[in-house]
Amino acid sequence: MQIARHAVRRAVAACVVVAAVSGRHTALGGVNQWTTTGPPTLVYALATDLVAPGVVFVSSAEGIWRSADNAATWILLGPIPGEPAAVVAPDPFDPSSLLAGGRFLYRSRDAGATWANVSPRGRSDGAIYVGALRFDPAVASRVYAVSQDFGVFRSDDGGSTWARSGDELSGPMD
Repeated sequence: MQIARHAVRRAVAACVVVAAVSGRHTALGGVNQWTTTGPPTLVYALATDLVAPGVVFVSSAEGIWRSADNAATWILLGPIPGEPAAVVAPDPFDPSSLLAGGRFLYRSRDAGATWANVSPRGRSDGAIYVGALRFDPAVASRVYAVSQDFGVFRSDDGGSTWARSGDELSGPMD
């Protein structure tokens, strides 16, 4: 599978946004004009909704927060069992479905009110240590999870089941 240049640029832009929001700041009007926003807590992860402009999700020790107004106000959706999530990903095809990962991988089908462990098989304690999550914006229910210890996993059913992935990652970027 080849990765398009615009996808790489979008990923770099997302990293810049994560760096800015991790301090709970949002750029207003240009470079060096910042205002503090965000939930009143330390933010671990950020994700924007690819379908709904202005919708932002962040992870904290308290759980997953959602903003529908470009990070002006926040609502705590609900806590995730166990440790805080290091990554969060909204499903672009189902606005009530979210994935969040850290030591384990969790899915919510009710907009973050409740969470179920959907981790693929990992360590003896079940941990997989998720470092990245991405829904495929072109294929409904396809999602990728990157484990720091076990590589890339792919799900074709929105995160219910997972398989190790690898062959489709070879090839040049264009």
